[in-house]
Amino acid sequence: MKTKYKIGICAIAILLAAVGTGIFLWLTRTPVIAFYRLQKNEISALKSVIGNDFSYLTYDNDSSLYSQIKKKRPDLIFAPSGKPLETAVSSAKKVSLPLSLLADMTSSIRNSTPQKENAISAVPIVSGHLEIGINMNMLRRTGIKTIVSWEDIEKFASEAKKHYPNATIFFAGKNGPLVLDIIGALAEALDGKNAYDTAIKMIDEAIKESASGKRMFNGDIVAQSLAGNPDGPLYDAVQLLKKWYKAGLISDDSFKINKDTVSAFMQNDMASVVVMSLSDHRAIDTNVIKPYTSIYFPSDSPATTRAFTAPVIFAVPQTNNKKILELTQKLVSEETQESLSRATGLAPVLARCRTPDRQADDARYWVAATNAPLAGLSREHALSDEQLQALGIGLSMLIRLN
Repeated sequence: MKTKYKIGICAIAILLAAVGTGIFLWLTRTPVIAFYRLQKNEISALKSVIGNDFSYLTYDNDSSLYSQIKKKRPDLIFAPSGKPLETAVSSAKKVSLPLSLLADMTSSIRNSTPQKENAISAVPIVSGHLEIGINMNMLRRTGIKTIVSWEDIEKFASEAKKHYPNATIFFAGKNGPLVLDIIGALAEALDGKNAYDTAIKMIDEAIKESASGKRMFNGDIVAQSLAGNPDGPLYDAVQLLKKWYKAGLISDDSFKINKDTVSAFMQNDMASVVVMSLSDHRAIDTNVIKPYTSIYFPSDSPATTRAFTAPVIFAVPQTNNKKILELTQKLVSEETQESLSRATGLAPVLARCRTPDRQADDARYWVAATNAPLAGLSREHALSDEQLQALGIGLSMLIRLN
């Protein structure tokens, strides 16, 4: 009997030791940070600021974030606003962060942050912006003084062609997601946020029909429903671009180039106007981008009703790992915000901290003066890269044809 009692005590001791060892290893392990749907330069910049005390994982953009988290759960996910943020938040294991982390941020950024019961489940880190670049050398040559409307942009592009015959409006039209974001932002500027929200609902409906087996997701068909008739929420945006295309203000080349090729046209005085994200702006050589000044998408609507397409990168803790929770606090400190803005070239989320240049400061100011920023239509849905590409190109065809 004593022997059995001793064996039982030993077994319990071994079990407790194993549990203790497991807890110790869990507490001392290197936390894992994952990135989803961020650009390479953004990921590199974030790593450089965060340092080597963490291990890193980059998820596949073309696979479901939810399924990838299930296979390998990280301790923290960096993801942009929109559907990626929504999925990352819903997958977190009962993590809540204090509202005080938002205290020094602009109201528009605070309003874009998921909140529940006086707590937050994600922390905004830096903000991008979809901008319009104006070639100032060409602007001075035309004698046009200011650009504050779409009519001004059209007039400038027309006048610039008289002095620079090859100069047109450029964007990376071969990149479907960018085309989708540009048209969504243009719809907000022309017809208000309701047009943008209606487009989201219609795309969501097409996704549901595809998931139910009713019909396959077809980019051309969805594009037609969004912008092929006057009732479509993106119709006015597509019609304005169609008008410019027919007038020769948008080159056919614009629909054949990707983001890497845009700078070549800029360098050779072939771009009077360039539409791009702030992140893409940062990837262009300084000497090439130098002649361009950035403006926001103009509108007849007052700033109080506007919502700019300015995706926010969020840090979304998935576990209550102590190092991760400490990192989220560090990420919104003034010192780290300044470092992140310098490294990424994006706008800080703090209302008052230094920015590396005018572009980052302008982007912060523009978003602060308006409502919670929009993620961009390409980020509002759990579509694959292939589906996003098809939808963006379907909208491009509506601009170029008929």
